[in-house]
Parts: sequence; structure tokens; C-alpha cells
Amino acid sequence: MRFIADYISGRIRVIAYFAVSALIFAVVFRIYGLPAEAVAYPIALSAVVGVLFMAVDIVRAASRRRSMNECKRAAEEAPPAELPTLIGLLPPPTGDGCRDYDELLRIVCESAKNAEAQSSARISETEEFYTAWAHEIKTPISSVKLAIRDEDTEISRRVSEEMVKIEQCVDTVMAYVRLDSDSTDYVFRRCRLDSVVRQSVKPFSTQFIRRRIGLEYEKTDAEVVTDEKWLSFVLEQLLSNALKYTKSGRIKIAVCETDGGVSLSVADTGVGIAEDDLPRIFEKGYTGKNGRAGGGASGIGLWLCARVCRALSCDIGADSTLGEGTTMTIVFHRDRKYSECDKNVSSM
Repeated sequence: MRFIADYISGRIRVIAYFAVSALIFAVVFRIYGLPAEAVAYPIALSAVVGVLFMAVDIVRAASRRRSMNECKRAAEEAPPAELPTLIGLLPPPTGDGCRDYDELLRIVCESAKNAEAQSSARISETEEFYTAWAHEIKTPISSVKLAIRDEDTEISRRVSEEMVKIEQCVDTVMAYVRLDSDSTDYVFRRCRLDSVVRQSVKPFSTQFIRRRIGLEYEKTDAEVVTDEKWLSFVLEQLLSNALKYTKSGRIKIAVCETDGGVSLSVADTGVGIAEDDLPRIFEKGYTGKNGRAGGGASGIGLWLCARVCRALSCDIGADSTLGEGTTMTIVFHRDRKYSECDKNVSSM
């Protein structure tokens, strides 16, 4: 019924024109004294022919409406990059005005497609540049680390710490560039959390020793299905933040297995996070009171962690008390599907 109402309202001018024309003929025939049958018969005959034409047109319009609905459903389900290609699914235009709109739509879609291709090319070039830059800058970093490897002085330890920070900055840049690119290399495997934790803690060993910050961690046999490289990136970010805002005390890494999954937490005894800042720490660019006071926060690290965790199909959250410390927790759910980036899950 809605379609019929829309159809009639769209053609109300044609119907009104027919009614006015029939009225004019009736009045003229009446003025010249013609019998009523001479007026009614041609009007009725024209109405029957008009109804037949309208019935055929309704069938064609209904078919066109179905095609348009299919196009709309396809547009709602298709990714943005494929929207310009849906122009080929549109039904053919039915008039001069429709042809003009159709041509205009095709020009706009073609322009959007070209703009998308140019944007993808620029993103690809940017990724290639930063990848080459990362490889280039890691060469002098490795050289410096090699040069101070056999030294055990205050300066060498400080230099080693700064080299770790530089490497983290490089990894953060690469994660930022690759996060939304087509080449993001998620590979899901069953891995042991113990090896991931030890690998992530190792770069910070010098800082723990020099700053006399305790590290509490008990070996675990827990296993999760995840991407080891990206999980290490998240864990290193959390450890870096914990060390950054902990002047003294300890950092505790804990793994807890439950029926629903596995949780991995990093707890520190640092400055903590203000209650009004806590809900926003995973927002892009948000630094909070601690970041503004210290002047060294970019508001990117935790945002990247949240994005990566979402891709790894796990949750990340924070619990903190100002002046007492912060606990960051990653939760792996046993019954949750993994990222669409890679469906192949194997055992290490």
C-alpha cells in the first residue's frame, strides 16, 4: 500500500491533467448540445486505456523499487572502498531527468573512486617510507647498543635506557602507520603468556635495576590465542607507562585464569590516575593531568593499545587510585571470535 500511495503521489500531476481534460471536453460537448453518452463514452474509454498503461507502469516501477532496495542493502553492507562499484547495480534511467542524474552520479562516483585510489597510494607510500625509516634508524641504535654492551657505568646504563625509549618510539610510529593499513600482519597462534611477558620485560631490565624498582612476577603456564608480536607491543607500552609514573616501589605482573578466559595485569605503585581522567585515558590524544604535568605524554600509547586489543579480540581496562598506583588489565575471552585479519590459528 505504501508503494501504491508513493506511486500515485508521484504522478498526481498526470492524473490531475487527465481529470481536467475530461472536464473540459464534457463542458464543451454540453455547450454544443451533444448527448451525455457522446461525452461519457470517450472519457470512459480513455480512462480504461489509461488504467492499463498505469498497471504496466506500476509493474515496471515496482521492479525498479526492488532493484533500488537491493542496491541500498548492498551499500549498507559493503565497505566504503567498494561503494563506487555499486553504481553498476543501479536500474537503468527512465527519462531525460533520470539520465542526467544517473550521469551526474556516475561522474561523482568515478571521482570518489579516483580520490580513494590516490589516497590509498599516498598511504602506501607513507607506510613504505616509515618502514624504510624504521629500518634505517634501527641500524645506529643497534650500533650504539653494541658499543656500550661490555660497559657497566652510569653513563652506559643511562644510554641503554634512552636507546630503549627510542626503540619504543619507533615501534609506536610503525604501529600507528600500520594499524589501519592493508598490510597489518596479524597472525594468530596459541602461545604461552610466560614467554611473551619475559620477552616484553627484558628491554626494561636496566631501568628496573638502576631505579631500584621491584618486579613481581610468577611463572605461568597459561596459554592464549593471540598475535604474539602485537601483544608484546601492548605489554611494552603498559610497562613503559608503569615505569614512567612510578618513582619508587614495585611493578607487579600477574596472570589469572578463570572459566571465562585469562587476564594479564600490570600493577604499579606510581602516582595513579585522577578519577575524572580514568574514563578517557584510551581516547586518542588525551593526556590527562599526569601527562600535562610531566610534559612527556602524547596521548597515543594507550589509544594504540586499545585499538590493538580490539583487533586481537580482547579487552583492556584500567583501575587506579590517585597517589597509590594503577592496574592495567588485558582480558582474553575463551568464547570470543578472533580478529578477521587472520582466521588461521595454530599451536606454537
